[in-house]
Amino acid sequence: MGKPFTVNINRYDPYKTYRFLVYFGTSTSPVAAVSKVTGLKRSSDVIEYKEGANAITLKGLGRTKYEPITLERGLTQDLDFAKWANAAKLENEGWEQDTSLAEPLEA
Repeated sequence: MGKPFTVNINRYDPYKTYRFLVYFGTSTSPVAAVSKVTGLKRSSDVIEYKEGANAITLKGLGRTKYEPITLERGLTQDLDFAKWANAAKLENEGWEQDTSLAEPLEA
């Protein structure tokens, strides 16, 4: 029996030394890789209320808040993702631009 797979020792994989892969939009292949991700937190406010003549105070779920996500020590070779990330940086510095950080930029 022969080997089931051939090995390509010259294969270039720039993302193999990173811990997290980043997928952008509907892409099925990673557009970036990063070593550290922080800010994966959410918190919800508690709302206390009473119903009618009931003496018991009920608690409900209020507004949910999400921490900003930070990607650190990364690498990308995708120009659309790089443009989007640079738009986020410029917006943070106060530079106005007609773009949304929720949608990728048109090329």
